[in-house]
Formats: sequence, C-alpha cells, structure tokens
Amino acid sequence: MTAPARSVHIGGQGSPIPTGAAPLRILFVCTGNTCRSPMAEGLCTAITHKLGRSDVQATSAGVNAAEGSLPSLHAACVMREMGIEISNHRSRQLRAEM
Repeated sequence: MTAPARSVHIGGQGSPIPTGAAPLRILFVCTGNTCRSPMAEGLCTAITHKLGRSDVQATSAGVNAAEGSLPSLHAACVMREMGIEISNHRSRQLRAEM
C-alpha cells in the first residue's frame, strides 16, 4: 500500500498541489511567448525553487510564436527587478505534444 500524497498550498489559496513520483508539469501559454508566458514560467520556477519543490516543471509556449525569439526587454527588465532572470528564454510555438 502506498502512502497518501502530501500536498502544498502556494500562497495559502486554491487547490493543493499533490506531491509524488511524477513531476507536476505546468504550461503557460500566451500569444508570442516573449512576455507574459515567459514571465509566468520564471515566476513559477522561482516560487517552486523557494518552496523546495523539485517535482514541478514549468514551461511556456505561444500560439503564434516565432521560434527562438528573445524575451521582450521590458519583460526581462521587470523580472530582473524581482531577482528572476529570463533573458536566456527562447520562444517556442505551442504544439499538441506539450
């Protein structure tokens, strides 16, 4: 018999995130994958690392992304001010297998 899954609440709100053997995969989607979704990916990654959650994998994509584009300068600057670096991000087109 397996032990019941533990759970963690982020920010004290919403549904718990179950912890277990399989990683929790989170996909953030926006239009071009150069502003909103990379910012969300970076923020999610920073939060999960701060919580010690190695079982959460955040990624992002765009519905109309130009593959390989850099994040917008404004998005990178705002995230850098928060202590989160997204300048190495490269945009990806949303695909069914994601």
